[in-house]
Amino acid sequence: MTNGGSQGDTRMWPSVDVATRLYDLANTGLVISLVVGAIATVLVVWMGNMKESYLRLELSSTAQKASEADARAAVANERASNSETATEMLRAKNLELERWLAPRELAPNDAATLRAATHLPQFKGRQIWIVSVEDAEALRLAQQLGVILKASGLDVTVGMGGTPINPPMYGAAYPATGDPDLFKAIWPVLLNASIGLKPDNMPRGSEGAAGNRIVIGLKPPYVPKP
Repeated sequence: MTNGGSQGDTRMWPSVDVATRLYDLANTGLVISLVVGAIATVLVVWMGNMKESYLRLELSSTAQKASEADARAAVANERASNSETATEMLRAKNLELERWLAPRELAPNDAATLRAATHLPQFKGRQIWIVSVEDAEALRLAQQLGVILKASGLDVTVGMGGTPINPPMYGAAYPATGDPDLFKAIWPVLLNASIGLKPDNMPRGSEGAAGNRIVIGLKPPYVPKP
């Protein structure tokens, strides 16, 4: 009886009321936490998708801007290339015009070829006349030829023609070939020279014509290359 009475007097903590309230609070908190977790999960998934969408839009915009930048760069490069090409063409035309404006003269290799072709014993003392039309540039070239042929031992006379040729004569001609062998030594060299002494409207003459005479005409008119 004594033991039974002692067990009946034992008090438990917390009380049933407190335990009940704590259980209800804990259960409510658990439910709230589950709800908050579910909401958080939804928000994480949702906002994650939104973030990826914005990232894709940003990447697409960046790619579009990069593509536009590449297109602008390509246009700029094309314009620069066209400008460079136009500059090169203009430079080439200017060089071509400068070469035409420069006075004609035999290049060193052409002069050496002419000297070698005429510096022969059989030509020593042969007479030859080099006449230019009434033009300072043509006379300058005639004088250069005279210097070369004199150095080869020929008897050279250089002068300017007193009567203008009508129509104007361009290039050069060898109308009098009293010495066919001398003509054959000189004329091919002049025709193949880099200055282009092509015969124009004056006949070369024929074998047996009196004397040897070279006529230097005007510089051909400038014709731009297309």
